Amino acid sequence: MIFKKNNPGCPCCNCPCACYKFEDNGNDSMGSHDLTATNATYGTGKLDKAATFTGTQYFEHDHDNCFVPGSTGINVWFWIYREQPSTGAGGTNQIEYIVTKGLFPDQTVNHSSEPVNDGNFPGTWSVFIDPKLQTTENTYDLSFAVAYENGFVHDYTSATTWENPAAWVFFFIWYEPTAGSAGTHTGRCSVIRNSTTVLDEVTVAIGDTENPMRQTDNEKLYVGKHLGATESETIKIDNLGFCKDIGTKAEMTARAAALYNSGNGLACNDSGK
Repeated sequence: MIFKKNNPGCPCCNCPCACYKFEDNGNDSMGSHDLTATNATYGTGKLDKAATFTGTQYFEHDHDNCFVPGSTGINVWFWIYREQPSTGAGGTNQIEYIVTKGLFPDQTVNHSSEPVNDGNFPGTWSVFIDPKLQTTENTYDLSFAVAYENGFVHDYTSATTWENPAAWVFFFIWYEPTAGSAGTHTGRCSVIRNSTTVLDEVTVAIGDTENPMRQTDNEKLYVGKHLGATESETIKIDNLGFCKDIGTKAEMTARAAALYNSGNGLACNDSGK
């Protein structure tokens, strides 16, 4: 693959570091970070095929620097589709992970408080659904959470609402653990939903020298762990990608627009050609 330095879909020459198209496997189309699958199934996707989750399927990968922010940050994107659930909402099951670096030690508590004090989250970040926060089957909120060194996490939920009717929705997230308004002890995150920026370089809650934002961990990466379990529903993920090179806001916005491709989608391993 030849990278063009000024390509707006990939303003850095080392992007992406991993890309998963889920074409009947969990292989990394960039080459070196294949996922291990459990009960994997696949269906019609946004671009071609997609990983399908009904509560028992998931993928994992041992710790790799591709999946942690490091000192500069991390960029994660994916397409996601939710079929109308067959049962009412308000379940009491555990949280459902879309993609996460580490698992919460208690899967059953409410993860809406700030910061979440449920005992030493061992990872660095997590994108998940908490079914206990839902009062109707018509909406789901996606949470993006990042960790302090003491294991507490700060998460954002309502701004990234993922709604019915069933449709493919594109999420593009970037997180910088040392770029918040208080300097090296606070983080900053941004979230784009389809083509709309819903979190715009928002500072993560204030840390301090004893408790800065965590920049690495040794936990596994999980994709789709418990996803779809609470409502006995089908959820699909397509075109999951990671990049470790965080550019300017303009460069990241351009990368998101290239991958969203006016709603048509673009395979993440094609965005840097």
